Amino acid sequence: MFILIGIMGGIMVNIGCIPQVIKLFRTRRAKDLSLSSHLLYFCGIAFLTVYSIHIEDALFTVLNIVGIIGLLVIISAILLYGKFSTKVRCRKIGE
Repeated sequence: MFILIGIMGGIMVNIGCIPQVIKLFRTRRAKDLSLSSHLLYFCGIAFLTVYSIHIEDALFTVLNIVGIIGLLVIISAILLYGKFSTKVRCRKIGE
């Protein structure tokens, strides 16, 4: 029973980032997202992944790796489309 609860929780956490990823790539805007919070979340999942490997829990490891991939996509989009972007935006004269 608790294994099923753990599986459902892991799947829900990982599915939770999909709407954010879709929105990021549709709008191509990320300046309102916090890079530091996503980096902190990434570090937390990375530590949990190391722990899950240590305790030899394959399911926990796989779910964490999927979470890491999702966060890497979000972090990449924040760097690409957010306030940290190196894109030069042209302004019209008179704005």
